Amino acid sequence: SGDKWFGTRRGVSRLTQDETLERYTTANGLAADWVNATAIDAATGDKCNATGVGVSRLGADGAWRTFTTADGLAWGRVEAVAIDAISGDVWFGVYGGGVSRLGADGTWRTFTTVDGLASLYVSALAIDAATGDRWFGTDRGVSRLGADGTWQTYTTANGLTGNWGNAIAIDAATGD
Repeated sequence: SGDKWFGTRRGVSRLTQDETLERYTTANGLAADWVNATAIDAATGDKCNATGVGVSRLGADGAWRTFTTADGLAWGRVEAVAIDAISGDVWFGVYGGGVSRLGADGTWRTFTTVDGLASLYVSALAIDAATGDRWFGTDRGVSRLGADGTWQTYTTANGLTGNWGNAIAIDAATGD
């Protein structure tokens, strides 16, 4: 729709095409007012908002749904969220819990250091639309989960400037 969504420490704001600001808080159904990240599902129009107590998803129908550890989320403090445009899976960077994936089929799976993730403290993530690789920024480096299921971690030992990966972006034009 061209609307812009902003996660803030006091809820989520939406800037509409006609420059109207709308505010959503716990009073509207948001799990917590402190929003760490937000992502929009291009296929459904749903908005996923990462908070310190779970994830709140605003459906295209206007209904809110919150996901917590009771649903399959690894831990409540969610720092990052990304939606895989190809599979429809939603990925959550959980601070202290690794990475949780909500499959398009409604199933949950959590990835931890046992699987190959560098750390349980995940503060950033991105999905490479060209390759299907998932990238996770942690306090111990940046981990990649390849589309083939293999893991690789990059740290200062590999040339990374620092081991705390707190932001990730992938250039869609070049894949860099």
